Amino acid sequence: MNGKRKGGVLAALVFAVLGLFRAESAAAALPVPGTLPVSWDALSYYQLRDVSGVPDGHTVAGSQWFATVIEMWRDTGGGDWIYRKDTHGGQAPAVTMVTSADLVRDFASVYLEDPLHDTSRGDDLSFDPIESVALVIKEGNGALKLDFGNDYAHHDPFSFAGPQDAMEDVLLYMPENEYTTRVLPGRPSLVASRDWLHTEMRLQALSPQDYGSSLGYLTFRQSASFDRDFLGYRESIEIPLVVANVYDGPASDAGSELRFDITVLRSEDVVTRKRFLWGADEDRTQDLGTFFFIQPPAEDMPVYMLRNRVTNRTGTRYRQQRYDTGGTIYQDIIPDHWLYDIPPDLYGTLPKWFYLDPQSQIAPGLVTQYSASMDMAYTSEESFRLYPFQGAQPPRDLRLTFRKVRGMTPYGPPLNGRPVRGTVPWTATAFHMAFADVAENNENTVRELSRALGGRPVMPDPAYTFDGAADTYIKADAFNAFAVSADVPAGLIVSSDDIALLPVHVRLRVSRKESPIVGRWEELENAESVIDEFAKTCAVWVRSPNAAEKDINLFAALSDRGYGVSRCVQAFTYEDFLYIDFIAFAADAKSRNAGKTALLEVVEDDGIPYILLGDGAIDGVWTLSFFAGQAGGAPIVEPDPDPDPKKPDGGDSGGGGGGGCSAGLLFPALLTLPVLLRGRVRLRKP
Repeated sequence: MNGKRKGGVLAALVFAVLGLFRAESAAAALPVPGTLPVSWDALSYYQLRDVSGVPDGHTVAGSQWFATVIEMWRDTGGGDWIYRKDTHGGQAPAVTMVTSADLVRDFASVYLEDPLHDTSRGDDLSFDPIESVALVIKEGNGALKLDFGNDYAHHDPFSFAGPQDAMEDVLLYMPENEYTTRVLPGRPSLVASRDWLHTEMRLQALSPQDYGSSLGYLTFRQSASFDRDFLGYRESIEIPLVVANVYDGPASDAGSELRFDITVLRSEDVVTRKRFLWGADEDRTQDLGTFFFIQPPAEDMPVYMLRNRVTNRTGTRYRQQRYDTGGTIYQDIIPDHWLYDIPPDLYGTLPKWFYLDPQSQIAPGLVTQYSASMDMAYTSEESFRLYPFQGAQPPRDLRLTFRKVRGMTPYGPPLNGRPVRGTVPWTATAFHMAFADVAENNENTVRELSRALGGRPVMPDPAYTFDGAADTYIKADAFNAFAVSADVPAGLIVSSDDIALLPVHVRLRVSRKESPIVGRWEELENAESVIDEFAKTCAVWVRSPNAAEKDINLFAALSDRGYGVSRCVQAFTYEDFLYIDFIAFAADAKSRNAGKTALLEVVEDDGIPYILLGDGAIDGVWTLSFFAGQAGGAPIVEPDPDPDPKKPDGGDSGGGGGGGCSAGLLFPALLTLPVLLRGRVRLRKP
């Protein structure tokens, strides 16, 4: 190597022949996200340090670059090829990236070579295919130095020692409405064998205070002077380049807060999601909502996992620690992995995740993911603390609180609308509920239901098996449609005053590909209330074939009757789906409005609201359908063929209930603060 290489980690980007990337790659053994390699501390993952701040016993490295690669080496003794994710990097532009001026052949990868690479694992190739390159800069001003070297003969059996055209179509592309770019020198230059050409790529953001990440490309095209007749064409490779522009200051400054994206999962199913901003400048308590434990009584407490993704758009690293259940002892949490601050594109341009040295923690310009199991048996909160690596700010506490509702036993296994969990269009889980209104004893809930139903509510025995939900066709513009049709068990009704009640947890998963959602996904993700944003053009509808008004807009009905929709129906986005959750008490009951509408009220148990829906007839069958669709359109109204003047005129199906959901939340709205996720994905420049 050239003797001008000094200090730090010297990394080289080398064009290599395709044969070095062997077919054995199909047997790659990559680490699974959320699992740590055995020798984490001994690996070469790059430590992304503070980009800005005042040195106070910590290293402030300034702008930095890193490359995510697939490292390749042969097992000791000449065994199979082994692959894993790795990350190399350094200061920018102080530590120079070095690339060959030689041939890009057969659409092979661009490779990274690091002289300080660990070569103790048997036959290590010392250079690895690059997935992406990242540049973290502050206040929109940055540069990346590249040295173009002529060392092709070192890696190829065909020796070629002549001069190379090192600057033939080497391009830097960033979105023109975000960055101005310049490459110096801007003309082709010949490089002799084992010599180097020094270049610099400069970037300047058009809006330096617009913090976040943008996607561009480094394009490498083979030199025309090194074309071989048997190839017959010139080739180029584009490496995605993520430029993260960070704020030159801490998250405690207004407008630069850390962005928290907290998801609670049970097995493979998402339970709820919460997003909020926090500057880690004062203690904070955040409510995650209410969790309903619908489980067989003989089973153990379900395992809930809390996944926390923290987006840091400042130049300061932040450290996260977790308290024990007593809230007195804390320990560092090792991140699962890191992600770019850019939404994943449909073409998989960027890696979904990558590793850094664990001391990078909540790294500048990136998204850091943590995972932890939740103690659901003895507590109703999780406690953490955060503070910057450098600076005088003391640790601040973050408390995540939640409510737990037990006493719910499923009527048979949960019935999903599709066999693949997590992407099913709907889920209907019927359960037996033990009322627990501790404020006015459990009889208060029974009295409230009796008032709304005009009779005493009775539920099936916990041994009852529910299998009465299935896909159904409603109409052409309906999506996520299903019907509940189940016989009331014999012997449940013992008097004319008894009303059969079937509690059902309803979940609709609306794909972002549905036509009413296409083009509105960003608005839904960033909305302060997702359900209110969804309700601008769409609604959840309830169909009761026994009522003259067959289809009821659930959102409009709740609003018309004085109930806050966002307090009774929960919605959140997760990956590529919009989740809508609510619990309905399906009742085999008539409306008090002469059968014209289905019964609709809200009742509360221990301050938590539940939607009461009557199917319009007492006929020994629970019959209701649910679907999502456009909010517009008049409901189907048919004249009552035999009006009964003796029936009391109790108003419409909401009937004098009033009150609303003010005493509590079913699944409280998760998005109480707007989260303005900046990050644009651009296709390659034509």
